[in-house]
Amino acid sequence: MIASTVKPRSADSGPSACKLDGTTKLVQSGAMARSLQPSRKRFSVSLDPVDYEALQRLGSAQRPPLKQQYLVELAIKDLLDRHATKQLSFPLRQAAS
Repeated sequence: MIASTVKPRSADSGPSACKLDGTTKLVQSGAMARSLQPSRKRFSVSLDPVDYEALQRLGSAQRPPLKQQYLVELAIKDLLDRHATKQLSFPLRQAAS
């Protein structure tokens, strides 16, 4: 799992208080993220209600609380890092059509 070296600021902190995470290269503030990396791509994810609530609880349990977008981006970076180091295996294979 990727460990964060700089904890992101809460959403009520001003943009000047946001910091770049040195390990994950993530910024907690959406405005800061857009200005630092204008070529970022967006997509949407649909979650089961149980998973969505678990993600909300996970984020709100952190101090300061973490946004769901930040947690999902950490999970994606972890997935891609594991793939890059050949440590990723999928337990289920999609059936060939």
